[in-house]
Amino acid sequence: MNEIYLDNAATSWPKPEITYHAVEEYMRNCGGTPARGRHPKALEADRILGECRNSLRKLFHAGEEWHIALTSGATESLNLAIKGFLRHGSHVVLTSLEHNSVARPLDSLCRERGISTTIVAADGNGTVDPFQVRKAMRPTTSLVAVTHTSNVLGEIVDIQPIAEIVRHYDARLLVDAAQTSGVIPVDVEAMGADMVAFTGHKSLLGPPGTGGLLFRKELDLAPLHEGGTGTFSLDPVQPVLLPGRYESGSPNMYGIAGLAAGLHYLEGLPKGKISNHKSNLVGQLIEGLRTLPSYRAFGSGDPSRNVGILAFAHESTNSDEIAGHLWETAGIMVRSGHHCAPHLHDQLGTRECGVVRVGMGWSTTHQQIECLLDALRSLA
Repeated sequence: MNEIYLDNAATSWPKPEITYHAVEEYMRNCGGTPARGRHPKALEADRILGECRNSLRKLFHAGEEWHIALTSGATESLNLAIKGFLRHGSHVVLTSLEHNSVARPLDSLCRERGISTTIVAADGNGTVDPFQVRKAMRPTTSLVAVTHTSNVLGEIVDIQPIAEIVRHYDARLLVDAAQTSGVIPVDVEAMGADMVAFTGHKSLLGPPGTGGLLFRKELDLAPLHEGGTGTFSLDPVQPVLLPGRYESGSPNMYGIAGLAAGLHYLEGLPKGKISNHKSNLVGQLIEGLRTLPSYRAFGSGDPSRNVGILAFAHESTNSDEIAGHLWETAGIMVRSGHHCAPHLHDQLGTRECGVVRVGMGWSTTHQQIECLLDALRSLA
């Protein structure tokens, strides 16, 4: 039985060969740590780290007015943005689409710093109404947090109209681009964001443990961690010089080398190739599910609005049972459950049974989607 991996919304797999090679090359032949010496291996590490940073700037259209703090992934990036920016008594607007990487830090700060939150409900298709965001704004609102796409529904959120409202109220906009980075253009300046979190192990085709936060230079975020940076070692306080201020400790250079390679691979692809490929796959799955009345697919049904993620439920079978059936009978790997998005599941009415999430990747084929549909027909 051939295995079919359709859990790319969690972590992309397989990676391009260039990613595997870069990680192995670093482990075997470099091994140095950046900003920790003038010997050849340390200097090679500096070069790879700089190459990765430059590729990220190019990908996100981040000019000199933007900083990039490299992190272990979107979760750390979002924590840095939220805990580094918010002060006591702040008000925050977020949407019902948000991942627990946004919701849980905010819940923690409600207790620790007395902040308050308002959740704006998206509709069942994953659309956020800017008018509802405007209604949620208060004089004390300092931050609006919006995901670029739901990790459950895969529907792209139009950020620009929300950004205009946020600017009108002199607040700041945080965008979670974990699922869109590497699939559709994420232009931090054009979308009007102030902070953008991303991860390296999904559609940027890097290893786990990589990611970052892009943020405007005028923002003075408090660092999450303090410690060795390789610079100003005699000073007792954390350096203010970037990027060291936000990058204490030896960086994950194995991961960064792989991420740099993944970014290089993406740079060599024709514009729109991955987004068009994923939209076609989503369209195929939507059409197939429409022929199976026992299943309900979530979202707008418009593949052009989707980044390659589709969730569905069965009228009488729990999502975990469906995922188990797919693996046991057809070798298909999908994600079942609640996907760290409790507010959205409350909205969808799927808190009890969960949903099955299919995450298409850069190497997913139409034949694999047809195999999935065949396996679902056997359960219908």
